[in-house]
Amino acid sequence: MNRRALLMLAIVLTCSTCLLSSGIISALLLFLLMGSIPGTNYALSPDMMLGILVGILSLLLAQSVVRFGRTIAGRRMLQSLNKQAAQLPHRRYARRATQS
Repeated sequence: MNRRALLMLAIVLTCSTCLLSSGIISALLLFLLMGSIPGTNYALSPDMMLGILVGILSLLLAQSVVRFGRTIAGRRMLQSLNKQAAQLPHRRYARRATQS
């Protein structure tokens, strides 16, 4: 592994350890799965939680579709540029033989 990959791995492990030890992850999971609002005795209805989860999943799906579309468009543009480059002559000026 190179130095940058090790640094990113260390940062991810440190952040995940801090989040797990602080209880933020468990509070978030309790909110998403049961609807209990952290720090209070209130809980959202199952219909409200279903709406929130559907909204989150819709946003994630839309983001992945947009990224996939950009990837496909980039590939098509690259293919068209390669096709145009293949039709061009290899050298702009022919080399002249040197006379000695």
